[in-house]
Parts: sequence; C-alpha cells; structure tokens
Amino acid sequence: MTNALREAKAAQHGERQTIYNNACEKLNISIHTFHRYKAELMGKAKRKQRGDTGSTGLERDEAILISGVMMESLRNNGKRLYSLIDAVEALRADNQIKAARINKETGELVPLSESAIHRALRHYKLHPDQLLRPSAHAEVQSLHPNHVWQIDASLCVLYYLKPTAASNGLHVMAREEFYKNKPKNLQKVMADRVWSYEITDHTSGWIYVEYVMGAESGENLCSVFINAMQERSNGDVMHGVPKILYMDPGSANTSSMTKNLCRQLNIEDIAHKAGNARATGQVENARNIIERSFEAGLKFQPVANLEELNALAAKWRIYYNAKRKHRRHGMTRTDGWLRIKEDQLIKAPSIEV
Repeated sequence: MTNALREAKAAQHGERQTIYNNACEKLNISIHTFHRYKAELMGKAKRKQRGDTGSTGLERDEAILISGVMMESLRNNGKRLYSLIDAVEALRADNQIKAARINKETGELVPLSESAIHRALRHYKLHPDQLLRPSAHAEVQSLHPNHVWQIDASLCVLYYLKPTAASNGLHVMAREEFYKNKPKNLQKVMADRVWSYEITDHTSGWIYVEYVMGAESGENLCSVFINAMQERSNGDVMHGVPKILYMDPGSANTSSMTKNLCRQLNIEDIAHKAGNARATGQVENARNIIERSFEAGLKFQPVANLEELNALAAKWRIYYNAKRKHRRHGMTRTDGWLRIKEDQLIKAPSIEV
C-alpha cells in the first residue's frame, strides 16, 4: 500500500489510476477501500480558516436597533409583524442604520445581505429567537407520594350554572352569544361562572378536581384543599396531608387564610415567582386533561347543579387515575400513589375539626 502511494506521488499525470488499480488487484480490495485506507494513512488536509472568522460587518448599535424593532412588533401570540428584511429596509429608509460593509478593492459601501445580518444578530446574541428562548430551569424531583402537591384554580370558559324557571343547570357559553363585542352578555353570567380547582400529587401525578361557584378566593381554595385531604372510598385514593403545597402567587393562594391553614397542618406553602407558570406545569397540564377528557363530554350530560357536577367529576377522576398510565413512571396514577408508605401518610383532621 505504501509502495503504491510512493509510486503514485512520483508518477506523471494520468498514471496514478493505473498504479491504484494494480495495487487493488494485489491487495484484493476495491478502489473505494483503497482510497479509504489512503485517507487514513495520509490524513486529510484541513480547510484553511477564513481570515475574518468571528468578525461581522454589522455594528452592535445597529444590531440592537434591528433586534429592538423586531421584538417590538411581536404580538401576544408570538407572531412577528416585522420580518428581518422588513425591519432592515425600514431602518435604512429612515437613515437609522447603514448595515453595510466597505469593499476593500473599490472602496464602495456594499449593503449586508440578509444572511449576514442574521449571523451578526446571533453573534451579538440579539436574535429574537435567542431573546425569546426560555430561561434555564432545573427539574425538581419529589421524594414520595404526598411529598408535594400542586394546586391551581381555573375559570371554566365554556360553562356556567344558572337555575332559572325556564331551564336549570349547566349552560354552554355559545360563541355567538358570549364574545368580546357583547360584554353585557358576559357580565350577566359572571356570578354564575363555574370555577374548578385542580390538585395534583407530584410523584404519582394523581389528579383531584372540584368545582366551586363565585370566584378564586382563599375560602374556596381552603375548602377544596380540605376536601382533597379527606379519606374517601371507592377508589378515590389520594388523601392525607402533604408536606409541601406548591402554587402560583395569586392573592387567594397567598392569603392569610391559606397560610394559616398550612401553618396549622405543618405544611410548607411555596408560591413560585410571578410569570413562571411552568413551575406548576403539572397542575396546568391537569387542567388540559380535565378539559379534554371530562368537560368536553358535559355537552351531552345534563347537570342540574354544582353537587351533580362534582359527583360526575369524582366518578371521572376515579376512573381516569385508575386507568390511564402516566408516561413518566409507566403506572396508573392510582398505582403510583398507592406506593406511599405508612410513615409518609399523615391523616388529615376531619372537616368538622
């Protein structure tokens, strides 16, 4: 192999292929294998690095302006009204930026291409994709069932309960009747809107849901939380006093009533930072599950009052937690919660107490 390579190096133009073919016959290998061995023996020449690597023709001040215009045009749904090229053209037309480089041979000013500006924004870490990237976070692990519970309140956007002479029970909020251009209709049913409280056990993912009337308040939160801690029957297994109650920093969650209840039961109440909803992502996801798996079917199920609604919710949560497997631990939520040990299960006082 090495002899063939030496001969090929000294050979005239057009003779190398013959030398390679002869070597392949002697070694009983294909030409592709020969060239692979050749590359391993001789090594591959590294491509010369450009002299302007790491530099950019766009000034940082100009990059800040371009990035600012694009970020300012960002809508609430994440859609950008200004594309990069539109933002650059508008700023150039307004003489706020040049976004150009000097041609060293001719001395003329050449506008930077869109791709060059893209690279420059990323170089300065000012590209909207970089600025909108979620902040780094760490996943926190709970130790056992009832170690951490998460709680959240949600306004049911589709339904309201209003007993009237004509019709009782659960009403669907029709889109053509309740929308932003008819605020009076929405105001009429505001007091009859249904709220739900979702509680999840972080380790097992067990979901507890209960509906209330009125609003998100400390009284409603404490009432639902106390009910969730009570021991129940017929497969409604999650109960007991958690060590930690994790929630958002809403006024009801941080009220003196909630804090006093937690203090009396030796529960550590933790409210995450405002605007960091993913901290309680499990209970937020529970709301999505409830909407899809339970509330979607209420259109076909007559419900006369809040008691009936909560009775249906209890049946649903017993079924769902016992049948649907959780992707994280591969068990049903009920089986996951039942792994709790005797010393980890702290019985809650009765409601009367």
